Amino acid sequence: MLTIHNQNLINMKILVCVSIVPDTSSNIKLDGNKVDYSNLTMVMNPWDELALTRAIELKEDESNQIDQLELVSVGLDNIESTLKKAYALGVDKVYRINTEPISSDIVAKQIAEFLRTVEYDILFFGSESWDYNGSVVGAMVSEILKIRYFNSVTKLNVKDSESIILSNYEKYQKTAIVNERFAVSVAKGIASEPRLPNMRSIMMSASKKIEQIPAFNFDTSVELVDYKMVDRNKTCEFIDKNDLDKIIDLIEQNK
Repeated sequence: MLTIHNQNLINMKILVCVSIVPDTSSNIKLDGNKVDYSNLTMVMNPWDELALTRAIELKEDESNQIDQLELVSVGLDNIESTLKKAYALGVDKVYRINTEPISSDIVAKQIAEFLRTVEYDILFFGSESWDYNGSVVGAMVSEILKIRYFNSVTKLNVKDSESIILSNYEKYQKTAIVNERFAVSVAKGIASEPRLPNMRSIMMSASKKIEQIPAFNFDTSVELVDYKMVDRNKTCEFIDKNDLDKIIDLIEQNK
């Protein structure tokens, strides 16, 4: 367990960073070398939903003195209807950075640049998004901004002047003293299940505006070259570990 004593946890602002991803039941198709999103059902990434749920719970506890709960996502305007769910859940403000989230590098740099313009005390990330499964955005943002970062967090409480964070690493206990904002990526256990909005809240959220942030300009180290659909009809071939010639042949074929 990691206990963080933060003397500045008064009138806090929390930011939850979320991805909008295709529902796993969707039939994904390619348009050339890109994913065709036109007929896909988009949902909030489940890990990010858990992070958002815990942030909402923290704000609902008045003893935590959390003034503002906000959310940011990187994506084009096709994700706005899904993002509005956050308003129905109790988020105060939602931002959308207007660019295509084609890599973790681009998403992390966009969010980091956004965070240079605003101040938050706690940043929440999901452990990974289930479209790319990169598990790196939270760490990359924290490294760019040089802020304290904790991953695999299964518990986060704010009481008086301290935050208590439990991570599911090897069994150890550590206490740290911090006087600045920090970021966490959450894991299973941070919340029992995602919060669901009621119908009245959904209807009221439909008229709320999402603040669009123009994409920030910067060089990226990642270039998306191609997408290919996986042949799910292929069978698994078992190879004798001593058949080195066969193993070498397969490696050469799949270079």
